[in-house]
Amino acid sequence: MNQYLDLNDLKSFNKKPQWFGLGFIQLKLDATRRLHFWDPTLAELVNEAELHDHRYDFTSTVLAGSIDHIVYEFTEDPAGDHQMCEGFCQPEKSAEPRVLKTGTVTKTERHTFNKGDSYTFKQGQFHQGVSASAVTYLERGKIMCDTARIIRPTSEAENWLCPFTTKLTEAEAWAAIDSILKKLKAANAA
Repeated sequence: MNQYLDLNDLKSFNKKPQWFGLGFIQLKLDATRRLHFWDPTLAELVNEAELHDHRYDFTSTVLAGSIDHIVYEFTEDPAGDHQMCEGFCQPEKSAEPRVLKTGTVTKTERHTFNKGDSYTFKQGQFHQGVSASAVTYLERGKIMCDTARIIRPTSEAENWLCPFTTKLTEAEAWAAIDSILKKLKAANAA
């Protein structure tokens, strides 16, 4: 998988990198495989990586760097301080999320995955990823539902913005990927 850590090889795939509103740039290789390029400067473009689930199961492998994977549990409680919403936030279209439930959120797991580590995550579980710098390879399974869900603090509901509101041009995305790859290569050489 070294071809996924070389900028010229990545560009030879003729795929367009895209800002993904959860703090990384995504390069879709095909319908089920993608690369994620993580860096704290990208995380600064969003308030915080939203707690979210997925429409599918997936396996993620860290190709370089490390990532913290944090798992959360939502408990329904009308007096709670968080909302579970159906997410309609996508790169090309967005609508205000529909509130499904009010409740509380508990962090249940936190794991640090390093180069060569893989983890599998099931559809319907809530999580977030945080990374100093990393490249991850994700392979998703079959889509099992129409929309993903997010969890957000009730206090921030009025100020919520779709994370895809921030845009990066293709040139900016490639420049960020180049910077991430150089940073990881330098850290590996040290």
